[in-house]
Amino acid sequence: MKLPDAEKVLLLAHKMGVTTEWYPLTRQLINDACLAYGREGVVHYLRDEWTPSRPTINYCWVVSEVAYRLVMPRGTTVWQIDVTGHGRHHWFLKDPEKRIVDLTIDQAAGWWEMPDY
Repeated sequence: MKLPDAEKVLLLAHKMGVTTEWYPLTRQLINDACLAYGREGVVHYLRDEWTPSRPTINYCWVVSEVAYRLVMPRGTTVWQIDVTGHGRHHWFLKDPEKRIVDLTIDQAAGWWEMPDY
């Protein structure tokens, strides 16, 4: 069974202890930025999956890199993991205390399971 809608994925992530926003990168700001770039901001072979109703799809690397370089504290690291049943990678961060910071986990709606961080 696939994961439910983005809001339920965010709630599940929070229960797992995953941070899904990092000041000043609020959910709204992240979504607005991904909407502004649209499908043209996604690598060409993934563009058909992007939709305005799910703006973070395939933006995990971009959002993670922007956060890493502009707002995360020194000692933060960038990570990638395989997404079971999805056939590709997902990018996220670990802060200096090794806490998971996944600013685009809402794109997991429709995946087979939550990432195994």
